[in-house]
Amino acid sequence: MIPAKFRVWDKDSEKMIYGVGIDPSGIPYSIPEGAEDYTQFDYYLNGIKMQFTGLKDRNGKEIYEGDIIDTNGGRGEVIWNEELAAWGVKQMVSDHTWIDRLCDWTDEEVIGNIYENQELMGDNNERD
Repeated sequence: MIPAKFRVWDKDSEKMIYGVGIDPSGIPYSIPEGAEDYTQFDYYLNGIKMQFTGLKDRNGKEIYEGDIIDTNGGRGEVIWNEELAAWGVKQMVSDHTWIDRLCDWTDEEVIGNIYENQELMGDNNERD
C-alpha cells in the first residue's frame, strides 16, 4: 500500500506546495527548509489538499488529484470517483456535459493542474 502523499494549493500565496503532511485535525503542513527542529511547521490554513494517486503518467510524472491530463478523448481533471472507489477523469464531451471514467494511465500525460493552468480546461472549469 502506498502511504498517503499530498500537495496543497495555497490560496494565500497562490502557489502549489509539494511534500505536504496532514495533521490529525486535517490541516496541511510542511516543514520549511532550514528549520532547526521538527516543531517549526508551515501550516496552510487556507489551502486545498490534493492527494497523490499512486500513479505516474507516460513520462513518469506523479499524478495528483486536480491534475489536468491529456487523454485519447481530450483533456480532463483527475478526480476521486466515490461511486467506483477509484481514481478517474472528469472530462468534457462534445455536448458540454461532464463524465467520469477510469483511465489506462500508461497513455496519459499530465499537462498542468486546475489551479495553475485553468486555461487548459476552458471556461467550464472555474475555481473558487
